[in-house]
Amino acid sequence: MNVPLPPEGSDVSYIGAGELFGSQGLFLASASAYAGHVKWATGPRAGQIELVEGEDLVTVHRGQMAMHGGRRFRDDLEDSLEVGLPVLAARHIQDAEGTVGLLSRMASQGHLSGFAGVAEEALAHVAHRVRQDPGIREITAQLDEDEAEALVQLAAHSLIQQAFGDDDG
Repeated sequence: MNVPLPPEGSDVSYIGAGELFGSQGLFLASASAYAGHVKWATGPRAGQIELVEGEDLVTVHRGQMAMHGGRRFRDDLEDSLEVGLPVLAARHIQDAEGTVGLLSRMASQGHLSGFAGVAEEALAHVAHRVRQDPGIREITAQLDEDEAEALVQLAAHSLIQQAFGDDDG
């Protein structure tokens, strides 16, 4: 499938199958319209440069790269985070407002802001798996490229919502 490559210099995470799943690195350069060279920062091939297909990569927002060897591989947010986030009185909020109230307070004070990239990676992984399903491929083959991608993204969103939706229905 024609998946655009990340921009050169982007932080990426591997979402394909196999031992590299979840490995993170730096996208160095395009080798073709569909593949490029990645220098791995984490995972079994850390420190190595490898040719990887674009459909197996997802861009990771700066500041979301995993810790490696006690330091961040790339983290442009460090300078902007000199002052820590305020600490919540979690027990008091939990008792007064419940779990939803505590989570809402955590979000409003920035305690969850560092996880946006993780959520995007999860969604990209689900979309990748949906896109690779033989039954889905039969259906998307009948659609325009934009329509097929819209269907895959909608399916991925729906699956994430169903997996983590309210158990009460």
